[in-house]
Amino acid sequence: MSPSSEVRIGERIRFYRQAKGRTQAVVAGLAGVTEDYLSQIERGLKTPTIALLHRFAKILGVRISDLLGESAAVQDEVSTPAGKAVQHALMAYGGDDGSGPVDISELRGRVDSAGRYGRNGRCGSARSRRSCPR
Repeated sequence: MSPSSEVRIGERIRFYRQAKGRTQAVVAGLAGVTEDYLSQIERGLKTPTIALLHRFAKILGVRISDLLGESAAVQDEVSTPAGKAVQHALMAYGGDDGSGPVDISELRGRVDSAGRYGRNGRCGSARSRRSCPR
């Protein structure tokens, strides 16, 4: 993957920070850096040290591998099939394979079919049990 098409660490930090509803001021303060420095990291102007990545991961409640963009196959924990489909689509977005943006309806279909049986291969909710094959 070329450097221009991959999602940078700073963009991932911004994504997880915003997903957790935290401001730059809060995350920067907890990490022991200035808000300006965090802003520069998120914009790709600065690269955080490994120690700072550890702090960001702890503050944001994610694994360092999430901030580094490692795929689900590389991570230690087992993901649900739906999670794998979503992560694959997000990782492939704008990749150098020329695929461009992900078709959301196609992604929903993959997530629905992958998540139908839940974690243990069984139907999860009462509503989904009605549609589960016996």
